[in-house]
Amino acid sequence: MIKAVVIHQPNFLPRLKVFIKIAISDIWVIYDDVQYVRREWQNRVYLRDSQQKEKLFTAPIKKTDFHDRINNVQLSNVTILNENLRKYFRYNYSQSPYYKWIEEYIEKLMIQTNNINNLSNYNIICTDIALDMLGLEVEELLSSKIEKLNIDRNKKLIEICNKSNSFNYICGSGGRTYINEAEFNNSNINVIYYDYSKISKTDIYNLNTYQNYSFLDFIAYNGEDVLKSIIIEEKFKQIEKFKKGGFNCE
Repeated sequence: MIKAVVIHQPNFLPRLKVFIKIAISDIWVIYDDVQYVRREWQNRVYLRDSQQKEKLFTAPIKKTDFHDRINNVQLSNVTILNENLRKYFRYNYSQSPYYKWIEEYIEKLMIQTNNINNLSNYNIICTDIALDMLGLEVEELLSSKIEKLNIDRNKKLIEICNKSNSFNYICGSGGRTYINEAEFNNSNINVIYYDYSKISKTDIYNLNTYQNYSFLDFIAYNGEDVLKSIIIEEKFKQIEKFKKGGFNCE
């Protein structure tokens, strides 16, 4: 069996391009032990307002130290956050054609995160509920539970791939600026660059206009079946790339 790993931080209501990247993998190593970065996507995401304009929705967090890891960051008040989410989607998305799916998702999120104040755990649940509702299976491993001996960025990623028994590493196109492919190849790991701009059906569904919005925004206007079909087709394309790479885990 060909196994592919994605190594990515847990994001709040993940952007469409990040959600697809996770969903096409076999294993998501949740990069929860890296530094929390302010004004990044761990606790905020773009949604639309009632006028269809871009709106940045932020999940308030408690004061953190500069060097805090993501898995140490705490939400200010999960009850208020969830209620604000429900109100926001009801007010701004209730007229969208697939709002019922969104409503069900938010209800599940409110139930499953009722007593979850840890930001990382909350974000993982955000993704898990969506994967489950779409009928997609992705194995998950916490990076914080994987013993790592290396500090060097490339060596650390290689170590994670090895310890997750993955010989195919799906990396964002931005990885070209720091990935040392020779080191990965020497470890029998095939690097596949995931380029959102080249996803199947990009033109049909104007995917480039959705890429920085939460995946929920795409579902609200296009439906869960469309997103699932895109993911399945993209996963098939990745498998073909893995075969060409030559480092398959049987």
